[in-house]
Amino acid sequence: MYTLDQCYQSNLEECKNKTTFDFQVTFHTQLFGTMQLDLFDTGTFYSTDKHLGRTEIRLGLLKHMPLSFTNYYEIWDRTLSSGASSSIGRERTRVNSIGAIHAQINYQFVSLENSKDDMVQLPAAESVVATNLVMQEQIVAEAKRHMQFNRERQKKRKEAIQIKERIVNLHSESGEEDLIQPLATDDDYKASDNEEEEEDDEFGEMVSAPSDNVNGDFDSTSEESMEVKGKDTVTKMIGKLMAAFGQGFELTHMQVVTGLSLLEKFFTDLPRQRSWDIVRDLSEIETAARFWKFSIASYGWKGLNFMGKGNGILSDAIREHSDARSIVEYLIIPKEDLLAYEFRSSEAFRPSYFIARDRFTNSIVLSIRGTMSIMDTLTDLVCEYEPWKGGYVHSGMKQSAVWFYQYVLPLLRTFIHENNATGLVIVGHSLGAATAAILTDMLMECLDTFPDGKDFNIKCFGYAPACGLSLDLAEKHKDVVQSFVFAEDIVSKLSYGSMMDVKELVIASAEAAKNTVGISDIILGNNKLEGERWKCISDRVSEVRKRLMNQQDNPRLYVAGQIYQFWNDPTPSNQDRITIEKTTAMNVSEEVVIKKSILTDHLPTNFDLAFRKAREALMLEGTMKRSV
Repeated sequence: MYTLDQCYQSNLEECKNKTTFDFQVTFHTQLFGTMQLDLFDTGTFYSTDKHLGRTEIRLGLLKHMPLSFTNYYEIWDRTLSSGASSSIGRERTRVNSIGAIHAQINYQFVSLENSKDDMVQLPAAESVVATNLVMQEQIVAEAKRHMQFNRERQKKRKEAIQIKERIVNLHSESGEEDLIQPLATDDDYKASDNEEEEEDDEFGEMVSAPSDNVNGDFDSTSEESMEVKGKDTVTKMIGKLMAAFGQGFELTHMQVVTGLSLLEKFFTDLPRQRSWDIVRDLSEIETAARFWKFSIASYGWKGLNFMGKGNGILSDAIREHSDARSIVEYLIIPKEDLLAYEFRSSEAFRPSYFIARDRFTNSIVLSIRGTMSIMDTLTDLVCEYEPWKGGYVHSGMKQSAVWFYQYVLPLLRTFIHENNATGLVIVGHSLGAATAAILTDMLMECLDTFPDGKDFNIKCFGYAPACGLSLDLAEKHKDVVQSFVFAEDIVSKLSYGSMMDVKELVIASAEAAKNTVGISDIILGNNKLEGERWKCISDRVSEVRKRLMNQQDNPRLYVAGQIYQFWNDPTPSNQDRITIEKTTAMNVSEEVVIKKSILTDHLPTNFDLAFRKAREALMLEGTMKRSV
């Protein structure tokens, strides 16, 4: 018997005695887990056990069942399990089951209505350890002055030693040794030199790796506990993820390749999911275009050089505080306006970020970095859903947002007060965009803690955002959160639920290709798959896809806020034309589209070009309308 990550075995004698199994089921497992009961025939001494059949119980289907019930479940050949055949394929086999198993199930279904998760109060906010560029420069400058002073002092001491040695030699020859008795010995001077060298070495280490604690004493106990919790959660979730997609997925590597190849052709033939609600007013995207620069600046000197915006990899790599200096130079702001920053690549659930002052909008800007380091990617892998505010939330992204709420929010309040700011802007790219949206939702619940007055507002801009919230929560703050997606970016479509649908479609494609598509078709491409042969495959995949859309067995997560989507829309007079249109979370995140471009659509370089080309198109078309 199997669930996502638990396995129990029994023999015939134990079954007669009504052996029971206890499974630990999380909320996420309840949504996606399948309990498999496999029946084996014990082999002889020289042979292995023979697999007779399997029955599967989808835990989500227990929702309307009583707390305790008994039922008969048919046992089918393993080739008809959910990991080896699609729902349509199982219906069309017309094969009889090999028997049934009688099982008693005791289970209390955890629904969103009786979940107490949204009743939990967020922990009290605490101080954050962050770095300020101006303060760091002052520390380094003072350290350099201190080291220069010590070097000059050592030089004077060495000169004194040399003078003493000349005096010693001179008076030793004359036999007047009493003249040198009051002077220090060579050992004394060497000991003194060693003490100075140790002092300089110790200070040098402080300069090369300065303490992050520039705001005074800080109790790190709570942060250490979060780090341990984050690492444990990462390990646990990765194991569950691998087990989930391995469970019953009984296709060969070639079948998977075939299925994906056919899916690509299937989606290429489909029209794009567009709303055609094209933006006509340039002012609607101007603010977002401005804060895009703040978002991409969070990647530091490496990301900016990747975008072609740095001073060169070698130049930026060797200078002090290169990330901070690159942000200041790219945004063209005074270094005093880079209020705080923290760049790290060794902790999960604690993304890198910076806080800056934007004088043009009189706002404090929190920019949350997206996926750059390996540990950030782990947060993406922790894709377990949690119940939250009557819906679902991506657990890893929520934990990142909670960290910002606990440790960075006090800094934001301080900077808003000190600079008399009238707005707080939270921006992010990719994973950072999803975290920013969830954090914004949290902050909207505590608006009374910010400065009074109708002029103060909170805004969130996400670029190439990941899916982090269920549909109702994603559309909750459309007036505050704006998300920008380029074409068919996979990151803005990817969630556990949508990937489970992809798994079903891959199986359906491989199933339809059986005895129809050969290795040569895959190697040479799908261009020759036409006519009746392709129609049979396309119809099968289309039928499974339609059923997945209608039944919604796999809950999905969505991009948050009011969504804007960039599209390449060439015209005879403008082949590079890019338009931007308003769309919905359902249009963007409902399913993963299998195309070659879905990975390149996520590159941050797209947005520099997209905003520029979209602005050009709006300007030109606006001018043409006025002239008419």
